[in-house]
Amino acid sequence: MFGNPAFNPMSWKVVELSSLLREKASNGFFAKNDKYKADGNAKVMWIGDIINRRYSNTKGLKKVDVTDIQLNKYRIKYGDLLFCRSSLNKDGIGKASVVPRDVENNIIFECHVIRIPLDLSKCIPEFIQVQSTIDYFRNQIMSKSKTATMTTIGQDGIITTKVILPELNLQNQFADFVKHVDKLKFEM
Repeated sequence: MFGNPAFNPMSWKVVELSSLLREKASNGFFAKNDKYKADGNAKVMWIGDIINRRYSNTKGLKKVDVTDIQLNKYRIKYGDLLFCRSSLNKDGIGKASVVPRDVENNIIFECHVIRIPLDLSKCIPEFIQVQSTIDYFRNQIMSKSKTATMTTIGQDGIITTKVILPELNLQNQFADFVKHVDKLKFEM
């Protein structure tokens, strides 16, 4: 529908993710493992809840107590893309998922995750998430990552990554098509 972004045969506008943000990117919440408990007031989304999936998992999350300030700072909502910023497996770095529309208002994201809050007047999160899975995007991410014991990438490495940006109505058509295909896969 859009051609290979590496060659951009349809001459779509090419932009850095930084131009699509509604606010600054941010790293997530940190708490030691012994702070997690069954009756915490906030649910925490970890790397396993975001990688290799279109939409972030919001079920069965660990819980922790947070202050109102922390909840407001780390709360996620639709329009946020969550990226893995630290992974034992290099291939896991920069994997992203979309926060679903029906997300509860007490879910936050943990410190190995970067939140990219997208401006919905400029782009559709599902369209950007699909781009994050293709070689054009992945190669940019890999070139900006660093590996020691773990592979990591910073906020700048993600927000300076380039994506194609067709008109919003085409992004919506694409997202509807992907939703339909996903539904068919589920029914099979």
